[in-house]
Amino acid sequence: MSLSESSRFKNKVFVVTGGTQGLGAAVASLLAIRGARGIVICGRNVKAGHEQVDISAKPVVK
Repeated sequence: MSLSESSRFKNKVFVVTGGTQGLGAAVASLLAIRGARGIVICGRNVKAGHEQVDISAKPVVK
């Protein structure tokens, strides 16, 4: 099963604490790839948060 084929995360909303850097950012990106309906990213750095949103919002290319 490829990362984009998992339906386990589809149409669900997630809250990722520490989602602006490191492991939290990786988790937020993975959730976006796997089809999460919404991701709430919580972190201390506003600029990094905006950057993470830009990364997670990009469409997945197969």
